Amino acid sequence: MNIVIYNNITKNSIRWANVPDIAHADIQCGQQESWIEGLYKYGCYIENDVLKYRLEQPTEYHKFDEENKTWVVDIDSAKLIAKSAINKEAGRIITEHLPQWKQANLTARAVELQSKAQDLWTDLESTEWVKIQNDWGYVKAVRAESNRVNALIDSAQNVDEIISASLGAFQAYVAQ
Repeated sequence: MNIVIYNNITKNSIRWANVPDIAHADIQCGQQESWIEGLYKYGCYIENDVLKYRLEQPTEYHKFDEENKTWVVDIDSAKLIAKSAINKEAGRIITEHLPQWKQANLTARAVELQSKAQDLWTDLESTEWVKIQNDWGYVKAVRAESNRVNALIDSAQNVDEIISASLGAFQAYVAQ
């Protein structure tokens, strides 16, 4: 028979065992532990001597409230998840506009141009410099938008505010 062993104080399951009979079930329990017949499943608990199972986690930012036996929003997890998504999108937009290889080439070219006196630049070099500055300005603008949205997420008091802060982020850059 399958049994779930649980802590008598918290009523949370802690392990399971397959035993041949009731006598062996009692032997499996330590102090402050009891058992109930049933299959172990992550998230089971005991309520009024009945084995119950937690429902599947509604979203990745929910956590199980052991005391009330219900799922609740973990605002800190929701913020981390939203900020991670914002940062990932900012990186995607930047690398879509300027792939890593192009960023490296522009950086190298900017160093070359800076090593030469600006009044000795050719017209082509001056044009290159303007292009480099425009590309870098684009990167800084996307980063600034990411920072702005992350700050709104940090100050959010609930999931609706997190969603509201995230909606519309980067619209000006996605269209380009």
